Amino acid sequence: MKKLLYKTNRYVVFLSLGILLAGSIGVYFAVIYMIDDEITEHLFFEKKQVDIQLNKGEKLSPIELNVGDKIKIDTLDPQQITKPVIRDTSFFDLNEKEEIPYRQLIYPATIQRKKYIITISKSLLETDDFVADISIIVASIALFLLIALFFLNRWISKKIWAPFNNTLYQLKNFDI
Repeated sequence: MKKLLYKTNRYVVFLSLGILLAGSIGVYFAVIYMIDDEITEHLFFEKKQVDIQLNKGEKLSPIELNVGDKIKIDTLDPQQITKPVIRDTSFFDLNEKEEIPYRQLIYPATIQRKKYIITISKSLLETDDFVADISIIVASIALFLLIALFFLNRWISKKIWAPFNNTLYQLKNFDI
């Protein structure tokens, strides 16, 4: 009888492991998508702020909106971009002595009848750390649930099969 319980428990654990693994992978990609979308949305929000500031006639110089954000304003060549472009790139950070990932929004703008190309760069370093932290949390929860499910299934199976095992024991020890 114990072999049947262990075999059943093994099936439950492996099935649960597959479900938790698939769910964890789904959560991972959903979080990455949501963060990616939020960063892009934030870049377009900053674009609006920069446009408002520059259209008021304020000085054209690099503007820092948030820590990790960079804004660069150059004159526009006729063969350069004509519509907003989003791209991922990296810059070497002298303090960290490593490449830091950035997302950039590059777009043309006309300010006081002059054409410019404006580049807003947002650091993705915190995003990578955030996704890694969430992945660790999800993996920890999945592992805890798997272990809890294993012991819960084992306990429930013993409780359910206890009357049948008692009957088998009584039949085995029955003497005529």
